[in-house]
Amino acid sequence: MEDVLVKIKVDFYDISRGSSFETKSHLIYGVRVKYFKETDYLEIKNIIDEVIHEINKITSYLNRQQP
Repeated sequence: MEDVLVKIKVDFYDISRGSSFETKSHLIYGVRVKYFKETDYLEIKNIIDEVIHEINKITSYLNRQQP
């Protein structure tokens, strides 16, 4: 049962990572069409990159917990 819960968590974080990359893609497009200033883009991009890094750490940990 616990293995199933870990798998569900990993799946959730995988989807979250995908959503983070999608958000980053929208942000890049927003800069191209001048919805955002370059400085705002860089600040938000750095936050998204941190989120992706943290999600990667969590999923790596969870994957090591599976038999």
